[in-house]
Amino acid sequence: MKRRQACIGALGLSLGRRLALAQQPAKKVFRVGVLSQANVEQNEFFFMALQDALRERGWQSGVNFLFERRFAEGDLSRLDALAAELVRAKADVIVAIFDSRSYAGDRRMAATGRQQ
Repeated sequence: MKRRQACIGALGLSLGRRLALAQQPAKKVFRVGVLSQANVEQNEFFFMALQDALRERGWQSGVNFLFERRFAEGDLSRLDALAAELVRAKADVIVAIFDSRSYAGDRRMAATGRQQ
């Protein structure tokens, strides 16, 4: 759990710096695109922690950044289309949440012809 919190804190710091460097005098609201293979419920901890990390660095959701979230709901074949949506939405930065264990399991099942 401490490792996860440290990773999210580091992501918040780097994302905060990235947005700070890009910030212009005209109070732009930055779009943070989030792409996930899972669903909303499975990523709620991540979003809460990321918002907390950004808030600690002076960023406020809805004031100077907003999340554009896209979820594949476990269907990895949807990731390309969802990523394209984020690009069309003109996200300033895209964060991908990916669980390699799920991906490896999906690939093994596909290779054996089994379905979930």
